[in-house]
Amino acid sequence: MFNWLTVKPKRERDKKVALPPEIFRPFYLKKIDDNKTPREMSELAAFFAAASVLIDEGTMVSLPVRNEAASRMVLAEIAPHFNDVKIVYVDDEADVVNMRLIKPESAALFHNGRSGISGIMRDFFRTGDISLWTSERRRKIGSFTVDNSKLAPYDVPDTQSLKQYITSAYFNAEEDLSLTPTGWTFEDGLRDSIALRFFAAFVPQITLVVDLDEGRVIGVDLSKE
Repeated sequence: MFNWLTVKPKRERDKKVALPPEIFRPFYLKKIDDNKTPREMSELAAFFAAASVLIDEGTMVSLPVRNEAASRMVLAEIAPHFNDVKIVYVDDEADVVNMRLIKPESAALFHNGRSGISGIMRDFFRTGDISLWTSERRRKIGSFTVDNSKLAPYDVPDTQSLKQYITSAYFNAEEDLSLTPTGWTFEDGLRDSIALRFFAAFVPQITLVVDLDEGRVIGVDLSKE
């Protein structure tokens, strides 16, 4: 075992449970039309648009907007970069925003800009191969908690709104932000990943989800605990 990781015991809330009746609540969708051409891309937008730019423009980006601050940031900074935007309302309250089909101008902003987050996300999505996102066989999975103190901190300027959104929309709501990297081999050198080092600077707990048979990292979970 690498000295910056510990085996993570399975949490009670990770176990499969029957869905409570209230999960089947009435919902509806509201489409947002915005034909304006974005002229800039914030670090917050670059972070969540990265998969649509680097992997597939049809990637669905679904983000929670259950409080005013989260809703404001998503609709003002991220949604304008997508052609297909729908707000999901549950019990007449905005719940999540679904976005897909990145605008060509926004993809160009990502590629041509000097965003520090674009470098982070290129490290996170190291290849365009998403075949490891699914598997026809039953995977042997291991979960490992990162010791943040063992990683060299890597901060990126102008990322306060990104950190604020993740904290507000996920950690304060006792939810994890689960991300799926590409091209990550489970090896000691992964401790030098600038993406992992960036997360370690502000995320309380980072969990690597590993396909033990293939030696590949198939998930990175960011959580409050």
